Amino acid sequence: MGKVWKTGYKVVCRNRRHRYLHSSNFDKKDSGAFVIYEENKITEPKKGSQGPLCVFSDIHYALNYKTWLGHRLEIWRCLYEPSSSKSVWFKDPYFTKLKRTDITEVKFPQGTKLARRVILMTRITRGGREVKTRDE
Repeated sequence: MGKVWKTGYKVVCRNRRHRYLHSSNFDKKDSGAFVIYEENKITEPKKGSQGPLCVFSDIHYALNYKTWLGHRLEIWRCLYEPSSSKSVWFKDPYFTKLKRTDITEVKFPQGTKLARRVILMTRITRGGREVKTRDE
């Protein structure tokens, strides 16, 4: 796996109709930044139109973010490869435009880490409920 992978937490949205997991803060109409995730598979952003990916360093930061955004979201324990990117895809405050933005201009939720690649490992929450895992 090359570089050092770290443990983190990824908040994703489950599309029930099409049965896939995707970015929590972008939807299909934001096609340039829309990322689909699969369990136990490496997810990398498409060059030139996506990324870096965002994860949380601690479960508490992920839970705070999920609570703020809504109930259809899930939190997954993940592995991530840190990114050295200096810009991200970002919506303006009115959620009308999507643009590449320097990371110094973005107020990220607390605990956000930028990732070059992500692997979803274990689902921690489903909707508003915790999921029992084998390692508990």
